[in-house]
Amino acid sequence: MKVAMTPPTLPPRDSLLRECAVAGCATTTHDAKPYCVDHVELTPYAHGLLEQLALQALEEERVAREGSSAVDLEGLTARSLLQQLELGPLSLARLARKLFLSQEVALCYTLALQEAGRVTSSSSREGRPLLALTGVRP
Repeated sequence: MKVAMTPPTLPPRDSLLRECAVAGCATTTHDAKPYCVDHVELTPYAHGLLEQLALQALEEERVAREGSSAVDLEGLTARSLLQQLELGPLSLARLARKLFLSQEVALCYTLALQEAGRVTSSSSREGRPLLALTGVRP
């Protein structure tokens, strides 16, 4: 016996439109979202991301001033650096570019991670210096 499957009914398109929740903003949002694109940073998710990025910037400024002793080994920048090295060994210059850091700040992070035993420094077959996760050979 065949059972007829009926597709789910979608709400009318008009019910997915609403005005931005910001007082005085008359911009229409889509998919019943509370904020328009001009005010999306007010969502809890976006607010949390912006807060994390601000803390990351403060840490990087502190590392630039104080050196590798200011590195948070569990912070966002250190984790991003380790994630990049999970993909394979990199030069300091390339690692700095990928993370949008100055080479000096990237060096501070790698020195702190080396001291913690999480990153090693070696040379490629061509003799170029490379950084890698501890236990990973170039």
